[in-house]
Amino acid sequence: MATGGLAILGGGSLYSVGIAYTAEVLGAGSSGYVFILSVFAVGMFLGAALAGVVGRYLSRRDAFVGALAVFGVALLGFSLIGIYSVALVLAAVAGMAVATFYVTVYTYLQEKVEDELRGRVFAALESMLRISLLVSLAATGPIADLIGRRIAHLDGIGLRLNGAQVTLVGGSILVLAAAVWAYTKVSMPNGETKQ
Repeated sequence: MATGGLAILGGGSLYSVGIAYTAEVLGAGSSGYVFILSVFAVGMFLGAALAGVVGRYLSRRDAFVGALAVFGVALLGFSLIGIYSVALVLAAVAGMAVATFYVTVYTYLQEKVEDELRGRVFAALESMLRISLLVSLAATGPIADLIGRRIAHLDGIGLRLNGAQVTLVGGSILVLAAAVWAYTKVSMPNGETKQ
């Protein structure tokens, strides 16, 4: 559960600073941000529909870790590439990964948790995910504002920094850290552990 919380903590940055990133870096304005979220939602729909297919070829653990890693890489690419059309594709990939993550986790919990504990486990999971999202929404906006727009000089090279972009990169690093943590720590019984 903590792995999911860490991933949502990082991924939630897309909601809080995504509109500023879309306007300032991608140059697409608020309507462009709405379209990115729509493409993300379509990706989630496709990811949920295809999660069963993924489950036939990968263990739950591998699907879980892989979905986190793909989400982190897609979010990192989204935050570094300032091309709107590429950002749309990466938003769809990120949505597919998030849906695969959710379907895998919920399926695993439904199969493995005893009936009398299932409600409490799902309530704890949902609470933790929502709290992680709330913390992300509350923290990433002010962090992006604090960074603002700056130029960093590295060995004579001027690097333009945008607070929204830096915050999205930080969020993607948190998601990737969750994937690494899940890869090293998470085991799922019945032959689904790391070999």
